[in-house]
Amino acid sequence: MYMNSLYVVAVVWTFNPKIEYLIEALKSVVDQVNHLIIVDNGSSNVNQIRSMCGAFSNVTLIELSANLGVRALNVGMIYAVERYDPECILLLDDDTSVYYNAIPRILGILKGSKLYELVGAICMYSGNRKITVFWRGWNVFWLLS
Repeated sequence: MYMNSLYVVAVVWTFNPKIEYLIEALKSVVDQVNHLIIVDNGSSNVNQIRSMCGAFSNVTLIELSANLGVRALNVGMIYAVERYDPECILLLDDDTSVYYNAIPRILGILKGSKLYELVGAICMYSGNRKITVFWRGWNVFWLLS
């Protein structure tokens, strides 16, 4: 596991994911964060997801009985805060792959800027869309595929 200068937890939400995409996504991020939480929205292939999670030492699976949609991220963030008290939370879709070493590089830039201490939300762009995430003053960032 890569040790960042900040404690980072990634939260991935799923609903009937294509397992090969989910595996690729997890492999791309699991070594760049301290812990990874998967929140499953009652997928029919949860047994495959459960089995896959067992291959990683720093992955936790939360199984929901109903499809909460993107609100499942709230479940994951609350769990992350209560269990790990992270300095940053990374929110991901189940098919999002993160470039090698991207998270430590982003954290290095943020930690080196004065904005890191002042801002609890980070804006990112995906095409023409601006994504801003605010959550109880935590430093949260969202990478979109």
